[in-house]
Amino acid sequence: MCDCQAKGLRKLSKTTI
Repeated sequence: MCDCQAKGLRKLSKTTI
C-alpha cells in the first residue's frame, strides 16, 4: 500500500498493492 494506491488504482487496479 503506497502513494501509488490512490493514483495507480485506476491504472493497475489492484496490482498497485
